[in-house]
Amino acid sequence: MSTPPRQALRWGLAVVVTTAVTATMVHYRGDFDQVHVVLMYLLIVLFASASSGRALGITLAFTAVVLIDYYFQPPYGQVSVGKPLDWLALFAFLVTALVSTNLLARARTELALANSTINRYMRTTCT
Repeated sequence: MSTPPRQALRWGLAVVVTTAVTATMVHYRGDFDQVHVVLMYLLIVLFASASSGRALGITLAFTAVVLIDYYFQPPYGQVSVGKPLDWLALFAFLVTALVSTNLLARARTELALANSTINRYMRTTCT
């Protein structure tokens, strides 16, 4: 478990990275397909989840859905999905991000449990 200042730093870094990636992609919006945008946000969610855990991953997943809708789906600059298939794309992104965030959290928990079990075994066999 990270200390609160380290967690705050990671959350701050996630905000900075998300903002920088969003600004860059908005600037080059005509050169990107929606799939590229979604994959970039998915990478951000995955890296944040892997480094900081479930809470940040889930927060970024929901934030990314709003950012994708607002900046990268017509009509731009408002939260409203123009086509029904866009709802499907946003829903698929959200489910993928949430499932992967939970899998990463579960893997971290199981690793901690395995390390604890190994340490306990080592203490009992070495004494």
